[in-house]
Amino acid sequence: NGNLLVTTGTGVHEIDRAANVIRTIVAGVSARFINLVGGADEADLALTKTGPAAPVAPGQAADFVLTVNNIGPDDAISVTVNDTLPAGLSFVGSDCGATAAGQMVSWSIGALAAGASVSCTVQVSAAAAGSYTNSATVTSETPDPDLANNAASATVVVAAADLSLIKAALGVVEATSGQFSLIVTNLGPSDAVNVVVTDVFPDKIGFISNDCGASFAAGVLTWSVGTLGSGASATCVVDFVLEGTEALNTASVSSDTFDPIADNNVASALLSRNAAPVPALGSGLKWLLLLLMGTLGGWVLMRRNG
Repeated sequence: NGNLLVTTGTGVHEIDRAANVIRTIVAGVSARFINLVGGADEADLALTKTGPAAPVAPGQAADFVLTVNNIGPDDAISVTVNDTLPAGLSFVGSDCGATAAGQMVSWSIGALAAGASVSCTVQVSAAAAGSYTNSATVTSETPDPDLANNAASATVVVAAADLSLIKAALGVVEATSGQFSLIVTNLGPSDAVNVVVTDVFPDKIGFISNDCGASFAAGVLTWSVGTLGSGASATCVVDFVLEGTEALNTASVSSDTFDPIADNNVASALLSRNAAPVPALGSGLKWLLLLLMGTLGGWVLMRRNG
């Protein structure tokens, strides 16, 4: 009848020329073996992978999205995605039942129809700052005519920047007006993005100007530093006017990048006004003062004797 009898280690099957199983004499032949005998089925699987768009903090979960698309023309069977995590990156979980053994994450999809696609979100985390790239591949028991699109990679950036703020009074001049400086330093290890210094002025301090383009509104000085590279510093000098003798002024620095040490993000300075100096006496004034003191002394002596 033109059919084939296929024998495997554990089964014998009757298969027609279209690779259809007519009857199973003894079970045990795999679907992949049928495909090979028929020589017709092919499934072009394409894998894409995306990572987080923005850096994450150490210990924060980051999402990778894996998407498998069966371009066809036939259904794919026993589809599996293997994702190798680089050293330093740990598996947290997934929404597709993927499992991890060491640094290998495996996602068993099973059968995937021609034209269908399926996605999985894999969560990972890293304890240390750095850039982590991991790659994944998709395989199937169905022959794939194009293996170039079976692998994909994505990168997650884990960032941490320790910002330090120093504030110092530069002295008070002309009795009421003076200057103070704000110095922000990025101790690293990563660049800090969207760095902002905020300085709330107390009632006794009035704003005059600054040399860093900071804005001042409703008693608050806002200095937008922007991105500050690891190891870099930025300085702002502020001119102010002081009412009274002294006032405590406090500023703070923040960033969109995770800061592992918050204690050095706040700085204060006691702004004080120097006492007005006593004017020097000229020689004529000195003699006049001595003459006056002598006259008063003689008058007091006469009063006592008289």
